[in-house]
Amino acid sequence: QHEIFKVAEENGQLTRGLGIGLGNTFTSLPKDFQNEIFELAEANIQFAYGLGYQIGYNFNLMDKELQKEIFEKIDKNSEFASGLSLGLGLSFTYLPKELQEKLFRLTDQNIQFAYGLGYGFGFIFNYLPEQLRIDLFKRILHNSESAKGLGYGLGYIFSFLDNDLHIDTFARREENSQFAYGLGQGIGLIYEYMPSNLQIEIFKRAEKNSQFTRGLGDGFGYAFTFKNKNLQQEIFRLTEQNAELATGLGIGLRYSFTYLSAELQLEVLHKAKQNTKFAYGLGIGLGCVFVYLKDNLKSGLFKMAETNDHFAAGFGAGLSN
Repeated sequence: QHEIFKVAEENGQLTRGLGIGLGNTFTSLPKDFQNEIFELAEANIQFAYGLGYQIGYNFNLMDKELQKEIFEKIDKNSEFASGLSLGLGLSFTYLPKELQEKLFRLTDQNIQFAYGLGYGFGFIFNYLPEQLRIDLFKRILHNSESAKGLGYGLGYIFSFLDNDLHIDTFARREENSQFAYGLGQGIGLIYEYMPSNLQIEIFKRAEKNSQFTRGLGDGFGYAFTFKNKNLQQEIFRLTEQNAELATGLGIGLRYSFTYLSAELQLEVLHKAKQNTKFAYGLGIGLGCVFVYLKDNLKSGLFKMAETNDHFAAGFGAGLSN
């Protein structure tokens, strides 16, 4: 088991998949092993997210005592909270009314939970009852993280929305900056799989909304390891022309940086010396996940902060989050 965990640490998607797999069998595992799994989730963000996601998706199958224990974890582990609420959002319509109401209350108490639940709703938006759709759009007016999460989910499935929802989504982007950011994030994640005419429209609209553009960069960065080399270079080129895209890309690399090839990591650090906005965003991103990084990378980031003022400013902001 420990050998598997060691190998998984070198591959983000494998780590997340391991969390999903263990989450799926969680209720059948010995209590001591369950506790060990929770401890691992405190040390690895990808594992925590995958574990939370699958536990959330299977939540209705768990006894009340285990449900209570799981809810107690969300204030101590933000990535677990985000994954858990995503799973709950995807299975929301199958949950008892009492539990549904509790989930909405939690969105007012925990920002990561709000974000994940919104993402889950956005991801299955095409299948939600009309009244729930209306209620969700009302709720995001008063909860910024729910707005960002819902935008993220809708961005991720943007190619599959009908034309009326495209128009409605873009209109709401202008009214709600956090929704705009999330929408950009989701689209950035799956950009290369969108039809070319939609890709062109996305960049036209990005020129008119800074939060949407920053979110787009964030999505690009989050999935950077999965972009082909040509798209990676095109994204770098575009950051030289758009400050918000540069900042967003830097922020988005927080989760993917440690999984980049050594060559690409060096290129990212070189870009941070050339582009002040990218350096600032990269600082924010890596500062936000600092506690999860390996010691040698931590020391390297402090050295970088000594020689790059813009990175240092972002790094400090990220560490304080």
